[in-house]
Amino acid sequence: MKKECILILICAIFISNFNVGIIIAKEPMMEYQYTVERKKVENAQFIWKSCIEELRKKDILSNKDVSNIGSYLRQQMVSDEIESPSEKCERQKRALKLATLDNMVRDKIITVKQGEELRIKLSRYNLFE
Repeated sequence: MKKECILILICAIFISNFNVGIIIAKEPMMEYQYTVERKKVENAQFIWKSCIEELRKKDILSNKDVSNIGSYLRQQMVSDEIESPSEKCERQKRALKLATLDNMVRDKIITVKQGEELRIKLSRYNLFE
């Protein structure tokens, strides 16, 4: 009877340690995925900024247009709600898609011509399509 109890106890400890090891092994992968997605968002932000700056230098966009675009993008990317890092990345990715240009034109942030010029610049890159 004692031997059976000890054997069951040893098996239970072994199984519980095995399960904890599996759970711990999954955590770094989740962190890695978040880091990769975060880097993609940062790259897309850089692409947007550089394309907008290029159009500003060509006098297609004025300084006021640039600040309006920046404000619009920040408004789309920021949320008042508390959310997980992955949800935050997803919201930021949605805000940095090319479809946002259509929303900017619809909301009269930029003109149709400015939107088309910016679309041509941004379409060279794969921005979460």
